[in-house]
This record gives sequence, C-alpha cells and structure tokens, in this order.
Amino acid sequence: MSDLVMQGLELAAVGMGFVFSFLVLLVFLTALMSRVVLRYGDAKESEPEFAGSGTRSGSGAGSPASDAASSTGASARTVAIISAAIMQHRQHKAAASVSDSQIHEKDS
Repeated sequence: MSDLVMQGLELAAVGMGFVFSFLVLLVFLTALMSRVVLRYGDAKESEPEFAGSGTRSGSGAGSPASDAASSTGASARTVAIISAAIMQHRQHKAAASVSDSQIHEKDS
C-alpha cells in the first residue's frame, strides 16, 4: 500500500483510540460522581414552594396523581398539569378523528 494510505489508517486508528479512551474515562467519572452524590448528598431533596401550589384538581392522597408524584419525585402540581395536558390532547385528537370520519362519510 502507498505511504499516504498507511498514514490515513494510522490516523484513523489513533483517533478511534482517543475517542474510546475518552468515553471510558467519561463512564468512570460519571459512576464516581454518582457514588459521591449518593454518599454525601442530602437524603431528602427539597422542592421549591410555589405561590398557590395547592392542588385544585382534588387529587388527594391515594389518587393516581399523588402516587405518580411520590414515585417519580415530581410535585403533585406538576403531575396534575401534565395529566390535564394529556387529557386535552386526547380530547382534541378524538374530536379531530370524529370530524375526519364525518368528512369521509359525506364524500362517499
């Protein structure tokens, strides 16, 4: 092979080795940081207080929203907002599919 092709292969091998070494180092440093945070971090994370953060949706203890909030670490307010957005999306999607089917029936 020509000298130029050999230099190209050598450069590619060095580059891939460098990237592989960097990724291995990144994995080890991430694992180390995780151990440090688990050991020295606060056991109980505090949530910021929002004005009017009471639940208006009536989701009390034992409701799916409060269960999801406790299992994921999200606040009950956040879970209620996400649930409302999903319901609105599903209603909009259902209304759009009904209007589409009505359009297709008129064309037939």
